[in-house]
Amino acid sequence: MYLKVNEGIENSDIGLFVLTDNFFDSGSGWPLSEFSTFFMEMMKSNKKVLMINAGVSPDKMHAMMKSYKYLTWNNSSALPEIVNAVKRALSHYTRKFYSLCS
Repeated sequence: MYLKVNEGIENSDIGLFVLTDNFFDSGSGWPLSEFSTFFMEMMKSNKKVLMINAGVSPDKMHAMMKSYKYLTWNNSSALPEIVNAVKRALSHYTRKFYSLCS
């Protein structure tokens, strides 16, 4: 599992993190470890991060998370905004891919 998670992080251009109470549960540690690893990779490359707050108190969020825009899941009313944010992030990579192929 560890190797697959690393491979996924290395090969991803966009990290989508859904912030829940379980995300911050210290019992597992995996979600925060994955976020930290993705964040470090993001600092070295052109990766993008999209965070969706699914009911977590902002007090639970780490300071570095708060400095990035995150969307709030409000009984699915934020779904169109989430879809648009993913489309915008993907369009950046699509334009980059097509310019490399031209």
